[in-house]
Amino acid sequence: SELLSRENDQATEYAVGSREEMNRFEAATGKLEQQTDTLLESKRVLAETEEIALDVTSNLASNRESILSSHERIRETGGFIGQGQRLLRRMQLRESRRKLVLTGVMVFLFLVFILIIYLSTRE
Repeated sequence: SELLSRENDQATEYAVGSREEMNRFEAATGKLEQQTDTLLESKRVLAETEEIALDVTSNLASNRESILSSHERIRETGGFIGQGQRLLRRMQLRESRRKLVLTGVMVFLFLVFILIIYLSTRE
């Protein structure tokens, strides 16, 4: 009976040990599955982040092209403004010369008119 009792105790201990080992195994498996899920989620987030980064890089390149194009147009416009200013200065100089010549002609004609009146009243 004592032998039978020992065998039952050993069987019970083995069953309890097996159950504990099984519980530990299941817990370890659960942790591994959880960690695998976490890694897969991290991988998915990384792929999304990479996709967003590529989109941002593409947008930045497009914006750079637009900025460079605008800069070139501004530079061309500045050149046209400079040409326009030079043209206006030349036109103003010509106008000033014409006014000066016209004033000179008017003064000359006035003096001639005075001279004609003077000579005609003197006779």
